[in-house]
Amino acid sequence: MIELVRRRLESLGQEGVVELGRVSRYVDEIVEHVRVLAGELRPMLLADLGLEGSLRSLTAGMTTETTAVRATFATEIPRLDDAAELGVYRIAQEALANALRHARARHVDVVLAVSDHELRLEVRDDGDGFDPAERRAQALGLVSMEERAQALGGCFEVRSTAGKGTTVRVEIPWHAVALRRTASR
Repeated sequence: MIELVRRRLESLGQEGVVELGRVSRYVDEIVEHVRVLAGELRPMLLADLGLEGSLRSLTAGMTTETTAVRATFATEIPRLDDAAELGVYRIAQEALANALRHARARHVDVVLAVSDHELRLEVRDDGDGFDPAERRAQALGLVSMEERAQALGGCFEVRSTAGKGTTVRVEIPWHAVALRRTASR
């Protein structure tokens, strides 16, 4: 529709055409961003690779020239319930983003393990750290990680000391994450 209006305005003057072209490019960018966001609602990697493969890919993609990001799996990670895989992935993603954005860490480790009774995720960095007691309710990343953990029946903890890094830890009861679907995969 914008392109149609732009063509009609060509006869009225170049300034309007240029401005409408700029609006058209802006709308195209917004549409592309929405497509990317929609695709990220449930990353395709989770469906294809499961949580372990997706976390390997995520950590590899977040490694930078100044920060080494590594995934470690203390145990074999079986396929989990879809909601659990997505929730744990999003918690790890947010914790990594926080470490890269705020901590000035040189090393970030993502450790995932399962036992007979729980799934445990830790994201540890050697960055600046902070005082968790002073974390604000407006710290949406921390709040969203905690809410995701609680939605899965788990607990969420942040341990940090100024100058000594941060550890985000999530423990979720195994019964809450165990695969509960039919053999449709």
